[in-house]
Amino acid sequence: MEEERGNLFPCFNYPDDTPAIWVCRTRRKALRYLALAESWEHLDDETQPLTKEEEEMLDEITEVKLLPTDKIVHDDGDEGYLVIRPNKAKLQRRKR
Repeated sequence: MEEERGNLFPCFNYPDDTPAIWVCRTRRKALRYLALAESWEHLDDETQPLTKEEEEMLDEITEVKLLPTDKIVHDDGDEGYLVIRPNKAKLQRRKR
């Protein structure tokens, strides 16, 4: 999917079935990945309240507990990070 978008990643030398997930440091930053680009400036301004639609989208974002063995293998430059779990343990999702 990312290759179709023109987002090519370097080879990480891990098996293709290595668990991976995109993460952000905050739920509000993660919201940028669901919103239209026109909304990004608004979302980046923490002083601006979220719209009802943005609040609903925020409810869809879950927290992920990272382990000390997890590795950040890619930084997209927009505060999004690709994290892999080389030991193949499941990524635990936790609803907020």
